[in-house]
Amino acid sequence: MTHRATGTVEAKTFNEEVYSEVEGGPKLTRAAGVDQYHGDIEGEATYAGITVYDPSGSATFLSVQRIVGRVGERKGSFVVNIEGTVDESGGSAATWTVRKGSGTEELVGLVGKGGFVYSENQNEFTLNYSFE
Repeated sequence: MTHRATGTVEAKTFNEEVYSEVEGGPKLTRAAGVDQYHGDIEGEATYAGITVYDPSGSATFLSVQRIVGRVGERKGSFVVNIEGTVDESGGSAATWTVRKGSGTEELVGLVGKGGFVYSENQNEFTLNYSFE
């Protein structure tokens, strides 16, 4: 049976540093931080990733995030692989996939896909999930 989790996500911390930059080319950065989830997923997440900024100011990113808390009524932790974009205003949108085998405690067997939209006016996530 597939379930759908929805809610909001807020950034608690965000740190980013440039690790490669050339004139006229994309800028490469490392980012890490902590997010807080509210709704059908309640918990705290830590993440790290890389971002490629185009000279236009838009960007793409890849990151890995561990969420510790609960999904529905089940407690534990799980890891998601995230792929997304950042627009010129700093808003981001991403898709994510639960990393198979990453669930702990009551979240063992968790699988799923979803995503999030994060901007000045919106900070919502979705996750369609089930247990194997």
